[in-house]
Amino acid sequence: MLKISAFFSIMVEKPCISAYFCSMTNKRTTRREDDNKPKKRGTGSSERGGNSREQRAGGRERGAESREQRAGSKERGASTRETRSDRPERSAGRKEYSSKSRTSTTKASPFDKFDIDKMREAKTASLEKKERRRPSRAGSNERGAGSRERGAGSREQRAGSKERDAGSRERGVESRERGVESREPSVESKKPLDVSKGFDRKKPNDNEEIRLNRFIANSGVCSRRKADELIEKGQVTVNGEVIKELGYKVKYSDKVKFDGKLLKPGKLVYVLLNKPKDFITTLDDPLERRTVVELTSKLTSERIFPVGRLDRNTTGLLLLTNDGDLADKLSHPRNQVKKIYEVELDKSLHAKDFEKIKEGVELEDGPAKVDQISYLDGKSKKFVGVEIHIGRNRIVRRIFESLGYEVVKLDRVVYAGLTKKDLPRGRSRMLTKEELIYLKHLNKY
Repeated sequence: MLKISAFFSIMVEKPCISAYFCSMTNKRTTRREDDNKPKKRGTGSSERGGNSREQRAGGRERGAESREQRAGSKERGASTRETRSDRPERSAGRKEYSSKSRTSTTKASPFDKFDIDKMREAKTASLEKKERRRPSRAGSNERGAGSRERGAGSREQRAGSKERDAGSRERGVESRERGVESREPSVESKKPLDVSKGFDRKKPNDNEEIRLNRFIANSGVCSRRKADELIEKGQVTVNGEVIKELGYKVKYSDKVKFDGKLLKPGKLVYVLLNKPKDFITTLDDPLERRTVVELTSKLTSERIFPVGRLDRNTTGLLLLTNDGDLADKLSHPRNQVKKIYEVELDKSLHAKDFEKIKEGVELEDGPAKVDQISYLDGKSKKFVGVEIHIGRNRIVRRIFESLGYEVVKLDRVVYAGLTKKDLPRGRSRMLTKEELIYLKHLNKY
């Protein structure tokens, strides 16, 4: 009871709450009334069923239309098959028609509108025209055959010319090979030159004048510079008279004597010698030591003299000749003929001394500078290669002696471009023509 009284007191105090509960009560009442009313069932579903039946009826109508369309398409397919079956007949008919048309066209010629006589005349004219063409064709065939024969002949001529050209080329190659072999400066090339007789000098005129020193040099006594010294000493006589005048000219018919021996210019001889040790570079030695002339006596009987000098203990290349002009050319300092020496020292050459020699050293007779200097490959620093053009006496030995070295061996391996190839020590040979031409055109090496 207390709870109910409290509830009503709240309802009185709170009118909004009482209004809320009143509205809720009214809603329940209206909902019960609606539930008590009789309901109409199936109305919406019947409406929906009616719509679906109408849709199915429409679908059946469309299906009937599609079946009618398929039936029509089948009829059209049957008709097309019938038309296809009729095609061979139509094509056969067309063929017959075309053959008939061709037959009719061949038969129907322009001559149909003329009479038979004109047709025969036209046929005869065409046959005559064909007959006229036949001879011309035969002639053209003959001309074609002739041109083909001429073409075959020209081809044969070209083949023959090619063979001749090939033969000429082979001959040219052989001639060039022979020319190369003849130009190669080898030791074997001296054989066909018959060097034992020397090279023929141009036959002089008896009245032709020549300088006395050149006459002496051409006689094989010495060089022209050395001949001037002999003339100044009074060792030369011309027609029994002593001549001391430099530049004096004589004739080939004059009688020129040196130390009582009659001089006569002979054939020019050029000998290359690989000089061994213990031989003197002179013609005669008062001490009766062995000279380089003894090594060449079997090679030539002409009187020859050495060009330049090599010490007794120096080995290597030495040129001997009776050509005074060439000897003077090779000996004169202005031509700077270069020589290459292989030097063996008593001790290794120091780098500082190497540079001093390269820059040039001062000797008692003036400065001495080498053209090139290098250590020999594969050997110790005792072995040195030196290239020099100075021709002073014992110049290579004195250069090393000035720096405190002693030369154990000294070998000249190159002289004026000539080498020791195929020339053993102590042997000599004649110069080849190519080597002689090389020396004649020598300017600066």
